[in-house]
Amino acid sequence: MLPLAHAPDLAGATRWRNVERPVDLRHDLAGQVVLLLFFTPECVHCRAALRAVNVLDLRFQHRPFAVIGIASPRWPVPDAVDALVAELALRFPIALDDERALWRAYECAAWPTLVLVDGTGRVRFHGCGEPNAHALTSGVQRLLAEVDFGGEVRAMPALPRVRPPRGATPLSYPGGLAFDPGRNRLWIADTARHRVLAFDVTSGALQLAVGGLPGAGDGDARTATFAGPQGLAFDASLDACLVADAGNHLLRAVAPDGTTTTLLGTGMHSDDRGGGARGVGQGLAAPWGLAAADEHVWIAMPGANQLWAMERATGVARAVVGSGVFGCDDGAATTARLGQPRAVAVRGEEVVFCDPIHDAVRCFDAGRGMVATLVGGAGPGDTDGPCATARFRQPEAVVWHGGDLIVADTGNGKLKRIDRARGVVETVLCGVELVRPAALVCQGERLWVADRARGAIVLVDLGTGAASELVLDVPQVAAPAGTVRLRSEADCVLRLPLGLPAGAMVHGDVPVRVDLANVVGKALVVDLEYEAQVEGDRAVLKGVRTGPPATGEVRATIRCAARRDVGSVVHVVEWSFVLGVEVAADAAAMGSWVAG
Repeated sequence: MLPLAHAPDLAGATRWRNVERPVDLRHDLAGQVVLLLFFTPECVHCRAALRAVNVLDLRFQHRPFAVIGIASPRWPVPDAVDALVAELALRFPIALDDERALWRAYECAAWPTLVLVDGTGRVRFHGCGEPNAHALTSGVQRLLAEVDFGGEVRAMPALPRVRPPRGATPLSYPGGLAFDPGRNRLWIADTARHRVLAFDVTSGALQLAVGGLPGAGDGDARTATFAGPQGLAFDASLDACLVADAGNHLLRAVAPDGTTTTLLGTGMHSDDRGGGARGVGQGLAAPWGLAAADEHVWIAMPGANQLWAMERATGVARAVVGSGVFGCDDGAATTARLGQPRAVAVRGEEVVFCDPIHDAVRCFDAGRGMVATLVGGAGPGDTDGPCATARFRQPEAVVWHGGDLIVADTGNGKLKRIDRARGVVETVLCGVELVRPAALVCQGERLWVADRARGAIVLVDLGTGAASELVLDVPQVAAPAGTVRLRSEADCVLRLPLGLPAGAMVHGDVPVRVDLANVVGKALVVDLEYEAQVEGDRAVLKGVRTGPPATGEVRATIRCAARRDVGSVVHVVEWSFVLGVEVAADAAAMGSWVAG
């Protein structure tokens, strides 16, 4: 892309999300600073970039600035973009570039690619890789200053946004499973709802729910929080469910009563490719897959292109497999190249892992210190037969079943068995249709499968092939109702709970937005979005206009950026609750939420 070239239009997009109609760069966004982010759903670095620009979208929502996400997938996977939009609570427009027309027009070469367009429609920055949040914010501010100086400030674009798709199923894009045999308990990572659930596998009854809002807080089942939890593993020696808290770059442990503690991680993305530190002093990079072995906990770390291991006795974590350089080269563990490994399974000295970027299942022989590809690595496909010629498409989970391996061939919506003795790959037939199997856990002949796309858990009997979908009593994330009393026909002040996760604080540079909408009756004159002030744990709204005396219900939706401490991962937190509102002539002009 030549410097100061005019940005190509977006007419090549095949579909759009979060807007009612396609976005015209030259007309809808004329005179505005525009940030384009090219991403592919399976890339963890794209996830980090999306989180960063999501915060910018909230921060500069009422400035002449717009964020456009452009999904140019490495390969088409049904529902993958919608799943990512829901999981990260993205509300800016998303263009689906299925044919990669925009990718070519903007001369992209890698994911993620960021493009900054100034108020005159010229490309001012074009680069790839995870953005530095501070540098990106500074760049946007400089271009906004140019718009302000030039007198070209525009109103927000006339692009009616729609709420992004949310999981309509009881589970929302589940990404992890673990089994506690002593309690007959199945643990599930309800990823898009930022929580971990535990069920009795016989009755389907919920035993425990931990989390529900994005955060990084330790504590009991009520106060602990996660951010997009992925892989799970039950650790018998700790008597706890281990959680790869990918959104926070943490390894967490959840006790049987829901008490959650952080075992590894600083809460910030780490560029460390060696390790050697202990506990919360050791940085991680998007931990994803977990396996509990005798002396170590193994971690598939796609953000580092490596496998790490934490010593149980000391809590020290180190890189074991992979140089940290992206690729698909076998050989010695320290020089082998991996491609964002997602899952890991351990049996003795064999550490098997999925390399979904290269459509491969690979193995580290701990005794020999060597990495070898078992199946795949030559491009995507859906082929059974000898391991040398069999093909997968984006495998994301693997478990041992005796001496064989069961693989979630995610991109093909299938389960595959790698018969180690015969050296062949075979499709595992079951009576339930799978769309996007993304997590597995095996206990004897019982195999549980998390279908991310359908929000379902399937139980497969590996002996008979019989399969059934589990009926689970899954609670929905719901904020408590509240009541408030306000003066009629007045500009009132309303104090509402911020609803921040435990241990989190509001990002001081990002405004808190509160949307008020009449649900029942007409307690408020108009439905409006407000910029709130923060006072302690409350969002304070001024100028809330009420109508004549009446009663009704108002839905409040609060969006803010929160983090555990300065420098830690920033999350956009959104939650809604319904207020019962009484508007009366003798009421005060300042109302505070009272829990119902």
